[in-house]
Amino acid sequence: MRVHFVGNGANNHYVLAKAMRRHGIDARLFYDQGAPTTDLPEMDEPEILRERPDWLRPYPRQFRLWQQRDRVAPDLLREIADCDILHAHSVELIWAARTGKPFVFHPYGGDFSAWTSYNLDTLIRWRPWPPLPILPHFTLPPKMRWAMRRASAIALGWHNNMWRRGYRVLRALGLEDRVVRIHLGLDVDKFVPCAPDERDAILAQLLPGRTVERPLIFHPSRQKFRDPESKRGYKANDRLYAALARRARDGAKFTLVLVDRGGLDEPEAKRMLRELGIADRAIWVEMIPRHRLVQWYQAADITVESFFTGAIGGVPLESMACGTPVLMHLQTEPSPEDDGMFYDPRGLYPRLPPIIEASSEDEIYRALRDNLASPARLSEIGRAGRDWVAANSSADTVARKFEAVYESVLARARQAGTERDSARMHEIGGTT
Repeated sequence: MRVHFVGNGANNHYVLAKAMRRHGIDARLFYDQGAPTTDLPEMDEPEILRERPDWLRPYPRQFRLWQQRDRVAPDLLREIADCDILHAHSVELIWAARTGKPFVFHPYGGDFSAWTSYNLDTLIRWRPWPPLPILPHFTLPPKMRWAMRRASAIALGWHNNMWRRGYRVLRALGLEDRVVRIHLGLDVDKFVPCAPDERDAILAQLLPGRTVERPLIFHPSRQKFRDPESKRGYKANDRLYAALARRARDGAKFTLVLVDRGGLDEPEAKRMLRELGIADRAIWVEMIPRHRLVQWYQAADITVESFFTGAIGGVPLESMACGTPVLMHLQTEPSPEDDGMFYDPRGLYPRLPPIIEASSEDEIYRALRDNLASPARLSEIGRAGRDWVAANSSADTVARKFEAVYESVLARARQAGTERDSARMHEIGGTT
């Protein structure tokens, strides 16, 4: 079986393609070499820049600012179509539909929640004011819906509060019966715990010459908390900072490490930390390539993620795989805002992950107070997290699930082809 992955958001498809190749599947990855660095395989494995495997197929960006996002060169589309089945996300979903081949839509976020319907985030490129409308994007939602209707399967993972628009589109198009429940896969041989006596040495390498008071709270997520109405990338980071300020007033010690991603809310986050009186406890580090994140997870006492989305993304999985507990909001029950469209995480996993759950400022404060004071408890949660990821979310486990979906899709395609041939023979008076 030959599988072509098209698009590589956060390197998720790279990880899966590698796993499938270990299973004897001829998996190949086509990806935009002009994409953000987080979507490039070399962010996982820098050695790719020296020797790129032949199953990796980078292509030049296919559109310019004034051109339609789904534009693709005919020769590239022909090359992508030379397979048995495609596995796509982003605007490459439209490419997959154009090939006429069976394909799986595996959305990563905005391609499902924003680009399938008309809203401000779809039509505006830069913010804040003045916005620059991208006129070609007006044609994107109907094309994305057209492509979704042709998908053989739509892979949805953990229910995500930022995806509500997409869930409504799915229902409006009558495609709920095409949903398969499969979440993200992780290379558990790369994201691994370190020995407890190695943690301080790793931290000294990461922050040479810096005085760091434990517990170390690692918060690598984007800063997005000023615009709760848009819900585009919203993390509610400000709740964490308010809770930490309360802990500081309690006399608690801690060091907060944040990643400077250059986002619009970062100046506001730094201002807030100063006003709360905890800026001296915060260390901002430069953007971290994914292969170097392992050491940060290993050195940290706890990793903090989003307090809004309710979904486990790459950061929580990576941290748990490294044996470091995660503090975040985890949605396990429907809410009124879900409008009857809730994908129960128990449809993904028989046992939910050992996350330290919190959403509001008060919940975060209590979770920090009750857990950070007990290294033994943190170690216990960390070990349980590692075991959970290894059992449920390894790249090999997730790849096997997708392989079963491919087999089912291709079997249906063969059956449909046989039935069409039989009908055609009947029409011309032949035999079957």
